[in-house]
Amino acid sequence: MATYMMNPDGASDVATSLKAITERLGESLQALGSQVSAFNQANAGNAIQSYDEAHATWTRGYLRMHAAIQNATPILTGIVDRTVATDLSGAQRFASLA
Repeated sequence: MATYMMNPDGASDVATSLKAITERLGESLQALGSQVSAFNQANAGNAIQSYDEAHATWTRGYLRMHAAIQNATPILTGIVDRTVATDLSGAQRFASLA
């Protein structure tokens, strides 16, 4: 018999935390974009291109992470919902045998 344990509240907390972290990272990335723009306006030379390239790389990474979390969160929520429903169903079935 398989043995496993799942804490539905913990899994829900993880989904909520991932969403909050992603939002904070997005805000940080926007702030960085503002700083890069200010730097670019105040300076000239090769550094501008380097800052733009670095910012574009960070933005791509953030967008991939954001998409992954957006896709994973409803899946995790569905797992939690099905686990709770199955647990309740099993408890009712065994209670009826007593």
